[in-house]
Amino acid sequence: MTDDIAAELDSFREGLFHAFNQGDLRAMLEKYCHKDVIATWQDGTTSKGYDGVLAEFDKLSTFIKKMLVQPTTDMR
Repeated sequence: MTDDIAAELDSFREGLFHAFNQGDLRAMLEKYCHKDVIATWQDGTTSKGYDGVLAEFDKLSTFIKKMLVQPTTDMR
């Protein structure tokens, strides 16, 4: 992997996690995900598109008050 590609991946990861931590999930999805995104959750359910993913985050927010992620890996 070239240094340019590694830097681009690092920037993508950091931007994605920063957007998530800011809580603006729609903006995060619109910037970093395809409009037809399919998310598979830990319980095996799937969500399709921005609205489907946002609906799942709404469900999670009923019992998780704040979700934060920290990009700590350098593994690609």
